[in-house]
Amino acid sequence: MPHASLYLALNAILLVVLSYRVMKLRRGLKIALGEGPSEDWRFRQARAAHQNSLENGVLSLFLLFALEALGLWPILIHLLGLVFFGGRIAYVHGLTHSPYGSRGRVIGMVTAWGVQLVSAVLLLILVLLSIFD
Repeated sequence: MPHASLYLALNAILLVVLSYRVMKLRRGLKIALGEGPSEDWRFRQARAAHQNSLENGVLSLFLLFALEALGLWPILIHLLGLVFFGGRIAYVHGLTHSPYGSRGRVIGMVTAWGVQLVSAVLLLILVLLSIFD
């Protein structure tokens, strides 16, 4: 499944970068576990960006692999994967560059939900077609 694997690799790299940012802030702020006593919004934002990417990535990538396994056209796998990954970048940028709500954060969430919903509907259609074929 090389098509979905591309987006797994891209999201894995993103998660490593986000994890590094959290670790770097932890060391600088001397926070061993949890959020610590710090009120530093950069740490909370970095941690939230990492957590949100994990939460949304698992379902989205699992759906892409299932769609590819059931034979969805590669161009659609790439379209869904690119939209999801682009949304993750927008979300991370929006969340880590502003302590308040931002357009990037909204774009990231809307694209994640959109990709998940479209993928789930496509998966349901492919499954039903294979059952009743």
